[in-house]
Amino acid sequence: DVYIFIGADECRFCVLFKKKALSKKAVIERLNSEYIPVYLSRDQHKIPSNFETQGVPRHYFLSSDGKVYHEDRGSREESGFLSILDEAELQKE
Repeated sequence: DVYIFIGADECRFCVLFKKKALSKKAVIERLNSEYIPVYLSRDQHKIPSNFETQGVPRHYFLSSDGKVYHEDRGSREESGFLSILDEAELQKE
């Protein structure tokens, strides 16, 4: 499965999310064991039209066939993002 984080270069909430969640050991280990993590900046990358780029940070969880089975948005701290991962896992079933 794939986890896509869509952000923006000058987004203060994206910076906070990276600092307070994505840099934490538990989050890194879980993402790397369960997903292929991908970061896309709406300022630097061409993002497919089926992904929303307004209101970042955006979080998309895709199956291996490319189907989005869970999406969320907003900056979270470590525990909040681990909860999003739990929610995504429930949606996958």
